Amino acid sequence: MKSRMIFILGGTCAGKSTLALNIARRLDIFHIVPTDIVRQVMSSTVNTELMPFLVRSSYEETAFNGEVGLTFHLQRRFVLAGVKGVVARASREQFDL
Repeated sequence: MKSRMIFILGGTCAGKSTLALNIARRLDIFHIVPTDIVRQVMSSTVNTELMPFLVRSSYEETAFNGEVGLTFHLQRRFVLAGVKGVVARASREQFDL
C-alpha cells in the first residue's frame, strides 16, 4: 500500500498544526512532522555558531546581517533538506505522514 502524505503550507500562526491534527485524526494518520521539529533536530546536529539561523524561532522575524526576513529564507532553505529526508523515509517505509 502506498503511503499517504499531506503537506500543509501557510504563514506563521496560520493554524497549520491545528489543521494537521484535525486531518490526522479524521484519516487515522499517526505521524505528524512539524518543520519546527525538523529544524530542532538539524540544529542539534550542526554547529549553531556556523548556522545561527537554525536556532532562531520561526515565529520571530529576526534581523540577520541587517536584513529582516533573511533568517526565514535561510531556515527554509536548510530545513527543506530535512523535510525531504523525512518524506523519503516515509515513502520507503510506507507510513502515512
